[in-house]
Amino acid sequence: MSAVAQTSDTLRVATLRDERWWGLFNDTQTTQPFNTPFTADLSGRSSAMPLLVSSQGRYIWAPDATTIEFDGKTFSVAGSDATAVTGKKGRTVREAYLYCIHRYVWPESQHEIILPKTPIYILPAGTDLKSENVAGTVLIPEGWQSYCDDHIFDLNVFPDPQRDFDVTTDAGYKTILTVTPYIPACGRPYTDALKRGDLLTGDDGRPVIFSSEAGYFACLDVTVPHVRERIHAMLAELHTAYGIETFLFDCSRILPELSADKREDFAFWWKSVCEAYPGSVTGISDGTVERWHPTAFMPATNATWQSLADTLTAIIAAGFSGYTYPCMPSCTTAGDDELLQLRILQLAAMMPLPVIYPAEDIFSSEKLNEALANTYAQRLAMLSYTEELLRESTSTGEPTVRHMDYQFPGEGFADCDDQYMLGAEYLIAPVTDPSGKRTVRLPKGRWQDCDGTKYKGPRVVNIDVSDGKIPVFKAL
Repeated sequence: MSAVAQTSDTLRVATLRDERWWGLFNDTQTTQPFNTPFTADLSGRSSAMPLLVSSQGRYIWAPDATTIEFDGKTFSVAGSDATAVTGKKGRTVREAYLYCIHRYVWPESQHEIILPKTPIYILPAGTDLKSENVAGTVLIPEGWQSYCDDHIFDLNVFPDPQRDFDVTTDAGYKTILTVTPYIPACGRPYTDALKRGDLLTGDDGRPVIFSSEAGYFACLDVTVPHVRERIHAMLAELHTAYGIETFLFDCSRILPELSADKREDFAFWWKSVCEAYPGSVTGISDGTVERWHPTAFMPATNATWQSLADTLTAIIAAGFSGYTYPCMPSCTTAGDDELLQLRILQLAAMMPLPVIYPAEDIFSSEKLNEALANTYAQRLAMLSYTEELLRESTSTGEPTVRHMDYQFPGEGFADCDDQYMLGAEYLIAPVTDPSGKRTVRLPKGRWQDCDGTKYKGPRVVNIDVSDGKIPVFKAL
């Protein structure tokens, strides 16, 4: 089928026999490939990519659509004066995806993509950076800011920030600071912000307050111009004083507290703050459409096995929406479940931009500490490969985390959403349940696991993961 432009109110595309479709969403609410009806309201929604691609090489590109509906058999694309394009380019989802990325999606004026050196190390605020034997990017999670007007850093946490950042700069490290729009919901910073009209309010006109493990917080209203100006001024001062130019922008905690209209409005203006800093990391749940720099996937703050599985599924599916540089720089906690915490850290380490917690003896169990150390050693040994993979993706547009059907079309992987290819060379099968067992589906070809055992695919392998290891297979 050749490409056909549709200028009427509605474009309808019927699915073919055994055809599967992906795209559009970057969340955990809609199962992909699509097999159940849904209606997506895209009016003002900045977090959806208006692209769908199929296992048979077909695509739908609808940049002006207001609604995309799927009844289980047919896609209906509607919008006022919308221009939608549908067509066929090749025989696989990969061919359709690459055609659309370069024909419709890729930025018209390519800027240099500033990827952080790998790995990313999570160091809690106040860590003595001199004592850490790290080489890569240092990410400081939230907790570093003072919220007072007289200085930027909380001097109780960073008594000498100039020294700390001189250390990382002199050693050639890049520092990423986590930037959030939150302030404590008490004390002078809160009352001053309230008087200035800086705080985000709900439909009842009251400031939106949410609770976290660190206390109660309000949120700066980035829809207000002078609030955005204050944030930009703070970031400019951080760059001038310390040379910091890369940030992790995270507003994921506040979005669930807002009504749909306020959430879209807030996400739009938060996106405008993020886009002023190319190369920074943005959160997948922040509603940003800026996909050409690292993107953070944030599991639930208090994780469960199900939320971990959902996060993995979302990361894999987001590859079809143009998110090419995923990472998991989250301080997610799993309560007292140390096994779950291990699996969260392992998934974070096995992203294209690996996140590593260098602290030793994180767990009370020696077995779990050893398993995490082995995972980190294995991931660090892959750095040269992943650095080349990231570099190549800046010109090809290919996702670095690839759905199995994307890499191995026609081998029955359309419904496989719990394992992925890291580029073309490594098959990663994260563990997302406490059973101690993991079933891995190997494609055609020869494969070798982390223990050196070789397999010939296609075949199904049952792995004992009770010792805490994560299954990783290398294509031979």
